[in-house]
Amino acid sequence: MPGTSYVFVGRITNVDVRRGMLAIENESDHQNYELRYNVAQVPEHDRLRVGAKVTAQANFDGRSYLADSISILEQAPDESKAKR
Repeated sequence: MPGTSYVFVGRITNVDVRRGMLAIENESDHQNYELRYNVAQVPEHDRLRVGAKVTAQANFDGRSYLADSISILEQAPDESKAKR
């Protein structure tokens, strides 16, 4: 419903910093949700990586979710260390 606020908790499955979009696999229902966000309002935007566990507060505008806040709960595994 438009104007409804949601909290998503889960792993990032996709990030597009240029478009201010990310996808989260939500732990509660195992669905993948695309969220828009304003890079200027997300202090940790440069640390958003596929595989990171995050929590996001977002509002639904009738077409898409707009994140008010995104917090990193757990960093994505470091790929350079995993390849060693």
